[in-house]
Amino acid sequence: MDLDFTNRVALVVGGTGFIGSAVADRLRAEGATVVVASRSAGDGAGDVEHVTLDASDEDSVRRAVDSVLERHGRIDALVVTAAPPAQTLDPARSSDPEQILKAVDGKALAFLRVAAAAIPSMREAGFGRIVVISGQNAYFTGSIAASVRNASTILIAKNLADELAGTGVAVNVVNPGARDDHARCDGRAGPRRRVVAGADRGPHRVPRVPALGGQRRVHLGRAPGARQHPALGASRRRLRAPARPSRKDPMRPELPVDSWQATRETLHLWTQIVGKIRMALTPPVNHWWHVTLYLSARGLSTGPIPVPAGILDLEFDFVEHELVVRTSDGGRRTVPFAGQSVASFYEATLDALGELGVEVRIHPVPNEVEVAIPFAEDTGHCTYVPEHAQAFWRQLIDAEQNLQRFRSDFVGKVSPVHYFWGAMDLAVTRFSGRTAPQHPGGAPNCPDSVMHEGYSHELSSAGFWPGGGAEGAYYSYAYPAPEGYADAPVPEGAYFSAELGEFLLPYEVVRRSADPDALVRAFLQATHSAAAELGRWPGELEVTR
Repeated sequence: MDLDFTNRVALVVGGTGFIGSAVADRLRAEGATVVVASRSAGDGAGDVEHVTLDASDEDSVRRAVDSVLERHGRIDALVVTAAPPAQTLDPARSSDPEQILKAVDGKALAFLRVAAAAIPSMREAGFGRIVVISGQNAYFTGSIAASVRNASTILIAKNLADELAGTGVAVNVVNPGARDDHARCDGRAGPRRRVVAGADRGPHRVPRVPALGGQRRVHLGRAPGARQHPALGASRRRLRAPARPSRKDPMRPELPVDSWQATRETLHLWTQIVGKIRMALTPPVNHWWHVTLYLSARGLSTGPIPVPAGILDLEFDFVEHELVVRTSDGGRRTVPFAGQSVASFYEATLDALGELGVEVRIHPVPNEVEVAIPFAEDTGHCTYVPEHAQAFWRQLIDAEQNLQRFRSDFVGKVSPVHYFWGAMDLAVTRFSGRTAPQHPGGAPNCPDSVMHEGYSHELSSAGFWPGGGAEGAYYSYAYPAPEGYADAPVPEGAYFSAELGEFLLPYEVVRRSADPDALVRAFLQATHSAAAELGRWPGELEVTR
């Protein structure tokens, strides 16, 4: 597109987030000089021009705007994408006046503060373009706080647009808008069907519960009635991701956790849908081993699932970027990842199973997430960047190879190397053979009985997951942890996290190591030895190779 923004100066508030980064990239591509504003001075990266701005603090806003004006002499465009994430609104306090006021201040008034600081220079120059991101909850019921903060943002923008009419300063709102519950991310209405919902055989067992970040809505539309200027109108093109994984080492890609949050959250929920299908159709195995996924030559697979007609399997194909559904009688269906929300992916997957004659009932709500939106209603998670998903898969392949070698050095009871979709981790668990005290539970949106079964016996578990480090981390923990476990010696770069109750070896430390495999093996052996020796495990379980 041609926005005619060559040599214009644009300030993007919240410019380090997913939407903000995409906006900044587009403006740079159109020839603009872009200044990214965020709360932390450390958020700027590389050659990105950055200014510190806390939109909740009027003095901070004024200092930031003055800084840009001093550097560049003007601000031609202002885009405000910053706001507290939706998941920070407590659903139980939706009608609480205190939360409503805080929500309005964090989004609508934050926008007003920034706009008010930038408008005088724009009026003086006779030119300015102001855009603010609102949200679809402005038109929905169900959360007073969410609705009011977005509606307030729209009304402030519309009033500013009227006040500035004729000055050369235009104001516009970009808004996800009211959407059909089954609308696809690219704006096409998805097919409607009756979703069969029921109880599955219970939630899955997971060896750990890392925080995977909040939910973020990234599909954009235009708010009805908002003033629109062609220079900064709402594009129908899909937003680009702000970062791409490095291709320097395809087996150990550089994939900062923050760079793929939107894809990670969408993929996390997609794998929960497929994992629950396996759980519902597979006979139970101790410690929930019957619900996991496995690494494959194409991505992540359920492995064989027994069905009346023979065998079913489902595979996340990160080469062709589609879900492949197969049956042993030759049936095959695919669900492309591009353009899918959680809701449309859920619907399309059940449709594919139905076409192959497979009937299944699952519990249609995610587990181990703080905000559990029913799959059929979740149109907000709809981002899939192929390069990010493939880079994560490459990380899992790297981890799989090390964990398989580690698994082979133990002759006692040991799990397969498998992928738990509750927390997105690839894990292997060794057992001493003794029972353990009942686990206290406490995982979000997950019955305590799941943890009781998962941790019924004394264990030492290790794996990899996309958390715990800037690029993910290897982890290792014991249950119950013996006295002195946290003080056990580990290789340089690894450490014990008191917050998580486990040892961590950040993936970026591994990737930069002179001998990554040796470092991982040393970490896995040191942490298991601490659990086994301090816990006095039977010595005959260990094998020397």
